[in-house]
Amino acid sequence: MSPDVDPRLLKMFLDEVSAKSRRISEAIGRKIEAARRIAEFCRWYLKPLPPSETRRMGVVGVDGSFQVVGPSHLRLILAVAVLVRLLWRAEGVDVETMYTGYFVDVVHGINEDVVRGVAEDVMMFLETQSLERITDFGDGIAVFIDGPLMDPPRTLLEESAKLFEKMGCSEAHSRYHEWRAQVLSRAVKRGALLVGYVKRPGSDKLLLRVLNSCAEDYAELFESDDELTALMLVAQPELRNFFLGPIEYPQEHPLYEIYREKGLRIVTAYTIPPGRMRPVRVEVPVIMSNAEDAVIKALALVRTLTPQGLQHPLPVILAHERCSINKEAAKTMLRELVSRVLTSSRNPEVVGSALVEDLT
Repeated sequence: MSPDVDPRLLKMFLDEVSAKSRRISEAIGRKIEAARRIAEFCRWYLKPLPPSETRRMGVVGVDGSFQVVGPSHLRLILAVAVLVRLLWRAEGVDVETMYTGYFVDVVHGINEDVVRGVAEDVMMFLETQSLERITDFGDGIAVFIDGPLMDPPRTLLEESAKLFEKMGCSEAHSRYHEWRAQVLSRAVKRGALLVGYVKRPGSDKLLLRVLNSCAEDYAELFESDDELTALMLVAQPELRNFFLGPIEYPQEHPLYEIYREKGLRIVTAYTIPPGRMRPVRVEVPVIMSNAEDAVIKALALVRTLTPQGLQHPLPVILAHERCSINKEAAKTMLRELVSRVLTSSRNPEVVGSALVEDLT
């Protein structure tokens, strides 16, 4: 026990921690029981997991990444999008990597919280550009997108408009979701199976919104779909052999109407991959096809493309790894930027005092 803290104070804290632990345990117990009841209520949404897909179809993974480094007067934004293609060979699988777009710029005077949103907007633009290219690989391919289909699930920030203008695509900023919906719709019409793979549903409440109509008293105990589905598995471990869905996006979602106007319905399902205790959400856009058939086909591919020992499908893992921007690498780029500015400046000492502050 630390001699720096009065033992009486530690005893007070320990008593309070003990009391809180009991309350937390009781709350978890109530939630597990509620999750068991909810599992009974939504039996009609529970379907057996499909077998693996044996047909070797073309498979592509798409992802984007960004990094922001530097002080407020010199923030460096790096963003990139990647497309990985799995090529089936007799001896195994080859992977073709294509960096379909990247962005580098310096911004000034943007709030730290906002600048990350700005960088995300740019990244999503690059990712959607990548999705425009998937039809180059022919019809009937499977495309795994690391994240939701309707991404970002918000309107783009006003602060990112200037960067879109620099890229010569101002209209893409003002009509971003209309453009993305059109890109997805075109791919689906060409026979592509698009799969939005959400590793961490987090605070989403798509499932809870549905359950509020039939199990409101129990559903209101949970903060998110992630928490609910995880505790459903604790309450009924056999649910690992099932998926929960298909569930259509709520039509009152402020952005979903844009996608519906392009003829798309976005349906989702929750499943728990082997080796995980938390669920993932799989999203599939459909036009005329049966929603359940599309989800079953997507889940069969998820099982096929998730080798033993991995938690996520191979195209999702590869796309994420190939586009990941290490923060140290971004800092190196920033130092290189400052170095080159100083080298080319007529007054390096004056310029250096303005730039180098806070860069270490």
